[in-house]
Amino acid sequence: MKRKFLSISAASVVAAVTFALCSCGGADAVPADTAADTAAQPAVDADALQGPIIPDELKYDFDLSEYVTLPDHASPEIACTLLAVTDDDVDAAIESALNSAAEAQELADGAAGNGDRVTYDLTGVNAAGETVDEAKGRVNVIGSKIYLAGFGEQLIGMRAGDEKTFDYTFADDYFNSALAGQTVTYTVKMSKVERLSVPELEDYVAGLDIEGVTDVDSYRAYVRGTLEEAAEADNAQTKRDAVYDYLLNGTDISSFPQVPREYYIADCYRQVTSGAAAAATSEEEYIKSQYGSRDAYDQYAGEYAANKMIDDMIVLSLSREYGIEIDRGEYEKQMRYGFDNYASAMGVTDIAKFEKLYSYDLAMTILKMEVLDTVAAGASFVSE
Repeated sequence: MKRKFLSISAASVVAAVTFALCSCGGADAVPADTAADTAAQPAVDADALQGPIIPDELKYDFDLSEYVTLPDHASPEIACTLLAVTDDDVDAAIESALNSAAEAQELADGAAGNGDRVTYDLTGVNAAGETVDEAKGRVNVIGSKIYLAGFGEQLIGMRAGDEKTFDYTFADDYFNSALAGQTVTYTVKMSKVERLSVPELEDYVAGLDIEGVTDVDSYRAYVRGTLEEAAEADNAQTKRDAVYDYLLNGTDISSFPQVPREYYIADCYRQVTSGAAAAATSEEEYIKSQYGSRDAYDQYAGEYAANKMIDDMIVLSLSREYGIEIDRGEYEKQMRYGFDNYASAMGVTDIAKFEKLYSYDLAMTILKMEVLDTVAAGASFVSE
């Protein structure tokens, strides 16, 4: 069984994803009774958090095995591609750092050559005539290992104001599968050509103030460590996504519990009420404008409720099996982050009301991450 869910965020952006996307109606869907009465509410102590606040309808205080059967999750083998830092990655990062530290002299009428930094607008069109790449002010150092191999060389000889059209064929293993192996016709208009005076690596390293970095070798080790730390965080997220896809594809749902279903159906309709009030129209007119018809809305609301319950039941089944609880410290940290960064835009000035609105979604997001990390720890990951 395959349903589409929002990818789980890394811990540093849990709140951003939860507060922006957790509701049925989207980021601007604040319930009508909240949007109208929060402006006059005084701000309260940021420590005044109750959470996690679990609605009675979503406590699932019954045997979930009557509704959901999970695939083997003790030591599953899961396909996914993980990042590994190579010497080429280290070289590219160092090259980027040197280029950033370079002195640049703009060439008013000079032709671009290897090693020059160029700024340009471009449009890329595939064989079907579809625009697949478009940018204003893209920057590229010709010959750089960081950018597409062979692309910058097409720009050699161009001057500011020049325009050129050429074909570029992407590598078969290009990360974007929609472009891999495809030939794209690019039109480039050059806006700036700069000649770079790149410092010698030894001189650049000597000017750094990084603990433990005293020479080129220690700098390379520092760069590798930084890249590996980033790759580790990226791989942790990749594993979570892969584990969840594995669980979702292998889960069997025999039926849906009625009480949570009614709650989520009503939750979705609350967003209709809010949207209609914001648009100063009737709820039926709002439904028609947003969903096309009442039948289409009813289908959407049913799918919304089903997806939310599947998510809940998978996470809660595993958390109960592994004895995982919501980390209160992480919950409070992310709730405060969400309040500080998103509440004012939503018209909410009271953190207690903000917590009431988003407590369950945030709590479940944190719990989901812990559950997926636990399953990932016992899984074997193989390249796709």
